[in-house]
Amino acid sequence: MVASGVAMLTLPYRADALTGPVSWQDHFETLENGAMLADTQARTLHVWGSDGSIHRLYPIAPPSGGRPLWRGHTQVVRKVVGPSWRPAPDLAARVPGLPGVIPPGPDNPLGSHALYLDWQGLRIHGRGENPRLRHAGEGISLANEHIAELFPLTRIGMPVKVL
Repeated sequence: MVASGVAMLTLPYRADALTGPVSWQDHFETLENGAMLADTQARTLHVWGSDGSIHRLYPIAPPSGGRPLWRGHTQVVRKVVGPSWRPAPDLAARVPGLPGVIPPGPDNPLGSHALYLDWQGLRIHGRGENPRLRHAGEGISLANEHIAELFPLTRIGMPVKVL
């Protein structure tokens, strides 16, 4: 399937053809709440359902704000459809004229959906359409079509590992 010029891979597929074999057991003890593995080097997000029958693979863009990326284990703590976005103070200083808050909509760098993690400032989110703010989100971004598909597959407490 192709959406907005970006390929989305869903079962059946061969994830190992792109990133080598990836097994949830190599990264998580259980799939009780499902699991997500964000591989920032391979630029992929693997998602497993709680019973292991669902496995999705999405292309991602890692954070690009020049800040170091968090690595390790975290979890989903909040899910928001139509998130608002507030620029970090250093970004507001670099980009003149940024409003204090950007409401939901096409200019919002978080796109249509956001999954908030328990690491302050890191989210898995969609992408806005404003080219000036396209890479402003301090998170792992997916095409809006992909985050919309991913959103109902996730739950609060779902473990996430960032490589």
